[in-house]
Amino acid sequence: MFIGKDIKRKEFGSDHPPNRYQWETHAAPRAVTGTPYNGLALVQELVDDFRMANGQSIHQSSSYNENTYVQESTPYYVEGTNNMYVNREPRFYSSVTFNGSIIPGAAKAGMTRVEFYPSGNSGRNGAPRDWPKTGYTARKNIHPTYSLNPSVAVNRAAMFN
Repeated sequence: MFIGKDIKRKEFGSDHPPNRYQWETHAAPRAVTGTPYNGLALVQELVDDFRMANGQSIHQSSSYNENTYVQESTPYYVEGTNNMYVNREPRFYSSVTFNGSIIPGAAKAGMTRVEFYPSGNSGRNGAPRDWPKTGYTARKNIHPTYSLNPSVAVNRAAMFN
C-alpha cells in the first residue's frame, strides 16, 4: 500500500476500481433475497482473533464456550446459536457472518438466520459450489437492504479508497 501525492492507495493487490456490488454478491449468504454466492469465506484463525466483549482473547475468557447454546436472541444472532459467538467485541458482529447470525441484507421470506450446516439455507447441499467451507463469510460492507434479485444496491462511501 502506498499513500502519497499522485500515488493511489492499493489494497488486495488489484489495480481495478472497487466494485461494491460484486463484493456484496460474493460475500452475502444464500439466505439473502436473490441467492448471492456465499463465497468469501473467512478462516478460523481470523475468527478466533476477535476478542471477547471484555477485551480478553477466547483462550483467556471463562465465558467462551463451544459446547452450549444461547437461550435468547439479540440483534446479532438468534436463539440456539452456539455460545462461542456470544459476548464478542463489536467488530466481530460487523465483520463475520456465522451459523446462527442474523441474515445480512434482505432476508428471503420466512428466514431470519444464516445456516451454514450442510442442509441449512446457506449450506453445501443447496449449492455444491456456493458455500463457505470454513463456516464463515465476510459480513463487512453488506448493506442491510442488499438484495441480488430484485437488485438493491445502495451507494455509499467506497470501501477500498
